[in-house]
Amino acid sequence: MDIFAYIKAVDKEGKSLTKRYGVMMNYNVRGPFKANMEIKMAGSLDGPADMVNFEKLIFVSKEEYEKVK
Repeated sequence: MDIFAYIKAVDKEGKSLTKRYGVMMNYNVRGPFKANMEIKMAGSLDGPADMVNFEKLIFVSKEEYEKVK
């Protein structure tokens, strides 16, 4: 089973730095997930970004991701 996380990069004011959101997927666990298990995720952000002002990544819902995709 795989887990997908939808993300956006934002600046200190919370403004998105990319035209589209990114997607990440787990890569260190294959099989059933258990409570309190740590997983590692890798992914990418689509489109050009001004990462000079990067502050953090924010999770977005799949529905929000699909709207901007």
